Amino acid sequence: MPVLSDLRPVLRPVLPGDEAFLRDLFESSRSADFALLPGTTRSTLIGMQFRAQAEQYRADYPQTQHAIITVDGASVGQIRTARRQGAILLVDISVLDTRRGRGIGSAVISSLITQADASRLPVHLSVWALNTPARRLYARLGFLEIAAEAGFASMHRPSPSETPTLAPEG
Repeated sequence: MPVLSDLRPVLRPVLPGDEAFLRDLFESSRSADFALLPGTTRSTLIGMQFRAQAEQYRADYPQTQHAIITVDGASVGQIRTARRQGAILLVDISVLDTRRGRGIGSAVISSLITQADASRLPVHLSVWALNTPARRLYARLGFLEIAAEAGFASMHRPSPSETPTLAPEG
């Protein structure tokens, strides 16, 4: 299995032709939730939830930046970010289940953190509380849990100006 040292993720804008990929990605990230449903029911529910999520994001984050994550020219994921109240908000990120565990998400989020640090902005996100792998990833990248509400954990990665520094001993 290739690791990130061999493959570098690249972001590109979402295009109208990406709709089918985005729906498949949405389904890939929720396959376990719908595994016991018959195919037609599963497909209908996933389609409804995909459209509802897209509408909710448009309503809640009208200034969102939405990009497709590619590796070697192949679409492997997506990321949505927004600037809000002096912070960068990681609205959503997902990687195809067949491409997870290869450092793609880590590399994309690390790049976002680098951009935030250059602008001296913190990064905020909200993650489903039971998504332990994502919470571990975010913690490894310097995010701190600051609140929990309605099944979600709010996480915050301080900006360089917020990060406490140790006073020199002497």
